[in-house]
Amino acid sequence: MKKLSFLPCLFAPYFLLIGTLLTLNTSGNYKPLFAGLIAFIALLIFNALLVMILYKTGASDEEFFRMSAILKLLHIPFFLFVLISSILIFPFTIVLLLPILLIEYALVLSSGLPGIIGLVRSFKKEKKFPVTVHLMCHFILYLDVLSAVYLAVKQCRKKRADTNQPAL
Repeated sequence: MKKLSFLPCLFAPYFLLIGTLLTLNTSGNYKPLFAGLIAFIALLIFNALLVMILYKTGASDEEFFRMSAILKLLHIPFFLFVLISSILIFPFTIVLLLPILLIEYALVLSSGLPGIIGLVRSFKKEKKFPVTVHLMCHFILYLDVLSAVYLAVKQCRKKRADTNQPAL
């Protein structure tokens, strides 16, 4: 896998955030919001296509776990911004609660797709119970980040142990 070939996927939530902020700044003009939403959806589709291409070219589980962990860690500021802004303007966000949850869950699934593919591939090789637990964690908000980081570190340590290098 080329280094940071998934870089555009990192910016998907931020396009939506910029579009939302520009819409709030220009009263009555919803074009920035729609542009941000279209960019968000396009980049999520790009992420799914990239993962499928990597799967077809035979990328290793380590690459999938690392990609998932990086995507999830770099999306944390977006999740924190949405959480804090929802708390601060709570009465106004009740109407927007369902769209906000759908957008966040779409982001969780798209950034977790590489990890899910890696887990499904390792299901045949590893013990079934831990893989199943990590697979369920990839569908739950906040647990997905912990699972992705754990799997990436575990794969890194396993690779170093296989090559007889000192562990982290």
